[in-house]
Amino acid sequence: MGMKQMNLTLHAKEQRKQPDCAVLFPGAEKRRLENEKKEKKLAKEQRKAAKANKKALKQQLEEQWKEVCHVYDAAVAAWEIECLQLKGIETVMKDLPKKPKQALKKSLVEKETAGESNEEESESSDDD
Repeated sequence: MGMKQMNLTLHAKEQRKQPDCAVLFPGAEKRRLENEKKEKKLAKEQRKAAKANKKALKQQLEEQWKEVCHVYDAAVAAWEIECLQLKGIETVMKDLPKKPKQALKKSLVEKETAGESNEEESESSDDD
């Protein structure tokens, strides 16, 4: 290792050890970085609010999904009864109605996100 590289390494180690409030800026002016602490605190509060909002949205989607599942279960029960009745009168299997399809949770999430983007667009157009 050359002397220049050793000096750079030593300088980097010394700079890392300085506390945030004692950092010297170009021109040898001293400034305190208290504003940075406030920004970090504000960012933390914003993340906390975003997390709570996301949790509420997830809870709402979960309730909607349970409702969709109950509707599907009722439709399947009605389909089974109908199939039993048709089998009782000796209907051919290929003529029986098809089983109702389960909605995907993915489609429910896509509808919700599409609704949010439409609301944001309408709010921004109202501001104009």
